[in-house]
Amino acid sequence: MLEDVAEQADHWGLDVEHARALTNLADLQLALQRFAAAADTAARGTAVAVRHEVGNQEYFTRALRAEALLWSGDWDEVLAETDDLVSSNPFAEAHAGWVRATVLTRRGLPGADELVRGAWARALEIGEPQIVVPAAAALAEHVWTTGAAAEGVVTALADLRAGLRPGRWRVAWLGVRGPDPEAVAPFGALMAGEASAAASEFERTGRPFEVALALAAGDADERRRAVDRLDDLGAGATVDRLRADLRRQGVVVPRGRDRRTRAHPARLTPRQHEVLVLLERGLTNAQIGDELFLSPKTVEHHVAALLARLDAADRAEAVRRAREIGLLGSG
Repeated sequence: MLEDVAEQADHWGLDVEHARALTNLADLQLALQRFAAAADTAARGTAVAVRHEVGNQEYFTRALRAEALLWSGDWDEVLAETDDLVSSNPFAEAHAGWVRATVLTRRGLPGADELVRGAWARALEIGEPQIVVPAAAALAEHVWTTGAAAEGVVTALADLRAGLRPGRWRVAWLGVRGPDPEAVAPFGALMAGEASAAASEFERTGRPFEVALALAAGDADERRRAVDRLDDLGAGATVDRLRADLRRQGVVVPRGRDRRTRAHPARLTPRQHEVLVLLERGLTNAQIGDELFLSPKTVEHHVAALLARLDAADRAEAVRRAREIGLLGSG
């Protein structure tokens, strides 16, 4: 029905309704754990919002896309998408804030503590469960991962849990049983000590970080696999916390592999490589955004990252250097 609404709104030139339909569709796809579809729909919504200057819808769709990418493990793209979002709009600050802070926390990058606490405070001001609950999850994970001071956090989470009547899997981490048994099944399996079953279900829905955490609750071999999985994601701070826990339990965990040895030749993300190919075609940032359904700000972020990673002064030099190291054809 939402797809039909979006199509009809587009046909009749109802830009606000078109953007809103795509926003709601992306949110529904997230609730159904269809992350690739949600990211694509949110990108379409952003394109509509930017093209027709539909105010806050751009912020909403970009935050939803960032969340979809968070769950599916595309964290470099999350950081690109949220770079300018966290101070752009109250709702975006709360939503994009906890999403970005989660990646910063898992990777042990600076700014995570201030950002996650700011997102939590903003979420409480807004007071809507779909904002408050995931912000609480991000804060709880940050405290667990970093050992940060937890004044008031435990009480706040307990109060939040007591008052929840959830309808989505995104609150299942609190141990609350929602009305959708399939959605919360892997969390129930994990709490029941069934690590392998939980990992398999998380794998099915495409959540690599949760796969790793489920394996971390398994036997010694599964725990070692969890460390490898987290290394692959670049979740350095989470790996450090997990290794410390495993050492206390007497589990010998080999030193993590150097992620750089498995990276792209210039350490480009898949999205950055797509942008590079379009730079070779001579497209502007606006044209690249139209091709990839990205906001101009996000494209600008990717181009800047490309120039830095290729040690190039401008776009033309970036293309030349990419050809020299075999990332593009000879031209």
